[in-house]
Amino acid sequence: FPVTIGHLQESDESALMRFLRSYSINNLDDREGLEAALLALTDVRDAKVYENYTNVTDANGVEAHTINPVVIGGLDNDIAETIRRKKAVGCGLQGAVEITLFYEGMDRLIKFDRSTPIDISVNVTVVRKSAAIDVDQNLIKNELASNQFLIAEDVVAGSLYCGASSANYKIKEILLSTSTLTDVLIVPIGLREHGVISASDVTVTVE
Repeated sequence: FPVTIGHLQESDESALMRFLRSYSINNLDDREGLEAALLALTDVRDAKVYENYTNVTDANGVEAHTINPVVIGGLDNDIAETIRRKKAVGCGLQGAVEITLFYEGMDRLIKFDRSTPIDISVNVTVVRKSAAIDVDQNLIKNELASNQFLIAEDVVAGSLYCGASSANYKIKEILLSTSTLTDVLIVPIGLREHGVISASDVTVTVE
């Protein structure tokens, strides 16, 4: 079976989940099978498939008898072809991205969503363990920016301490902000979103 490898700064829990999801790739017509097939595509970093077998739109905003694939990375046509090949006959598709594929003499409209990146600003306060120690602020910024978050994964300040720690200083505090939140410990992420930290959005204060 193909196995999906976790990223360098991916948490152990996330990496394990991706590993387990990859084993569903040979399932033909279910959500897990489609997720695994999407995860196996080149440059796809994460994928989730929301499904609704009921007769009404569900709490996740998925229409009746419909699946809603959400993807980070990969090529649109590769994603569309995988969805066409793996989805159950008669199951509806939902998403803002629309790709038309010609298959068995007919045009087939494939729909899916791209995960929306949520920019997160990080304010880090560190304390030198010795007054003579120089703190490499760029190293801290790049370390925090190397974190990669999955679709619908809340960004938690406490999970960022480990990667940013050093023998030369201790981290006193990490606070997160977005366009709508200021100095919080947790940034809730929507079902079709993923958090992104850029080095330019990290502020380091040295005490």
